[in-house]
Amino acid sequence: MLTRLSLIFNGINNSLYLEVKLINIIKTKSTRKEATGMETNEPSRKYTEAEIKEEDRRIRHLRRLVDFSFAFIAQSPMSPGEARRVVQGVRQQAMTLFPGKEETFELVYAPRFRRLIAEKFRLL
Repeated sequence: MLTRLSLIFNGINNSLYLEVKLINIIKTKSTRKEATGMETNEPSRKYTEAEIKEEDRRIRHLRRLVDFSFAFIAQSPMSPGEARRVVQGVRQQAMTLFPGKEETFELVYAPRFRRLIAEKFRLL
């Protein structure tokens, strides 16, 4: 079990770059639009240092929550329904931290949780 858990965490660390990259892409798309509605490469406004720090804090909080939930599902004896409820709780917390970013959660975290649940309960 320890080896499996270390493999899971190695996978989490390896996917961290992809996770941050996807979040930045989606954040950029949502903040960079012209009056015509077309995307540009220039930001529509400058963010203050406090806003950047607050968003970084929320990202770290969500990452810790996801990592903890991932480990909890992997290690705990639970039913598939209970595992899905844990994922639903993480999704709700993510929507609280980042309102309107459901698509980002579905792109970044949902596939990882689906893969873990499928592997744990041999649903493949």
